[in-house]
Amino acid sequence: MSKWCAARRAALSVALVWCLATAPAASQPMSFQDGDVVVRAADNLQLYRDHEKVATWGQSWTVGADDRGNVWAGWVDGNSLVLRQYSSTTEYTEHHSQMAGDDLALHKILYRRGTLYLVYSRPHEEDAVGPWEEDTRPSGRVSGRWVHLLPFSVQSASFAGPIPLKDQFGRAEIIVKSRKLTDGKPIPKGVRDGVLELILFDATIMPAGELWLSTQGKLTSYRIGGLPTGLLELLDPMKIEGFGQRARKIDWWVSRHGNGTGVTALSDTELVVVNGNPPGWLTLVNTDNPEASSPLCRDVFGDDPAEWGLRPVLVAGNEILVGHSHVKVARGYRVSRSTGEVLGIFGAGVSIRGLARISK
Repeated sequence: MSKWCAARRAALSVALVWCLATAPAASQPMSFQDGDVVVRAADNLQLYRDHEKVATWGQSWTVGADDRGNVWAGWVDGNSLVLRQYSSTTEYTEHHSQMAGDDLALHKILYRRGTLYLVYSRPHEEDAVGPWEEDTRPSGRVSGRWVHLLPFSVQSASFAGPIPLKDQFGRAEIIVKSRKLTDGKPIPKGVRDGVLELILFDATIMPAGELWLSTQGKLTSYRIGGLPTGLLELLDPMKIEGFGQRARKIDWWVSRHGNGTGVTALSDTELVVVNGNPPGWLTLVNTDNPEASSPLCRDVFGDDPAEWGLRPVLVAGNEILVGHSHVKVARGYRVSRSTGEVLGIFGAGVSIRGLARISK
């Protein structure tokens, strides 16, 4: 072999070794452990163990978890919803619902006693019904997004029929961006008083099966639990009297929880509600006696930039985790469940859009 060929081969060998050394490592499977926390970031999902990031995978999907060690990711695919069950960061099975409507939005994945509940919304319009003569009826219509639940049985790996939420009068429970009709005129007095406004910030479910929604200035509850396991797969939820209908409403000035965003259940009578305004509040809302609600923490991120965006909240043992999504803050906070003291942060630099805790 010539000296030129030997030198060229040596150079190629060095280059190959350099490429192998600098190439990114392939994603390694990471199993889930009891107490792990999944963070929905801006571009992916992240796994945290003892407040430290140990894995990154997937995309920025809506995320939830069950009590069997699984992580559940969901998203909209055309006219249906997709639910992916992860048993590790690389092993999964995928489930597709039947058509659920046009222009869907998936807001939350909740879990209770073997059933996942996908909280989603779809567009809805209706006539402005009020106390007027036919010839003076407004030309515009009431327009918003109708909130639904889609149950999924973990054991049978199957979807049940959707549960359309209803207001206290049995009408579609819609969220309007503003109190205006489709023609731009204000919604007349007496039409849809008490309608939910602006956006669905968050949702949670109590152990006994009471669903709570957090919208602008309001917390509202609905009965979705209390039925025998598997009954929803046999019956049409729309025909069960009172099922999915608004039961209670708590206004922010009654419980004094401020500009409520994130919400999570502590028990069958108590919620943790996040105030997204700086410096961030956490309030323990007593659902049986809202006037007896009490502050837990009045300064979550006081030393950080005064930006709105504190929302996702999660109970993790003796701590309450709450995340901030604004890029100037971008981190999570650990708050003592007993004292309200901010114990530290996690996920520094991560815009946190959602949280889920794995249990086994």
